[in-house]
Amino acid sequence: MNKFIELINSRTTDSVGTSKNRLIDRNGIFYHVIQQTDNRTNLFSGDAARHRDGLLKNMCPGLGIVPIINVIMPTHTHDVFLTDNVEKIRFLFRNLNRGTSVFIRNERAEKFRQSIQTVFANQPGYVVIKTREQFFCLIKYLHVNPAYLRQNG
Repeated sequence: MNKFIELINSRTTDSVGTSKNRLIDRNGIFYHVIQQTDNRTNLFSGDAARHRDGLLKNMCPGLGIVPIINVIMPTHTHDVFLTDNVEKIRFLFRNLNRGTSVFIRNERAEKFRQSIQTVFANQPGYVVIKTREQFFCLIKYLHVNPAYLRQNG
């Protein structure tokens, strides 16, 4: 397992671009998008995760985006997409985060009344996947990581 983690770290050292710092590599067709919750707050319960997953699956076909994998952890999400234009993913995440934020705020209205201004960190991180090896290592990592957490409760 340690060799696998070392391989992941050595292959995914590309810079993470956001739409804010304009460092997104626009020359790819596969993108790994990471979205953190604000202050790493545990927000994705079963209902919130199902709502986000449903929104994602409903919005992708209309934008011409193919979701490859979607992993929702309590404090962050990982998504891998196939698209010809990263701007489509940016548009998707603007609407996806807005819809998910509204759902989470309505679901837990008493908790978020005045204490939290935002649900998500400012911008999702985008990493272009450049090689087949990087793609398969990432998919393996995203498959193994939640399984390990599920076993530990």
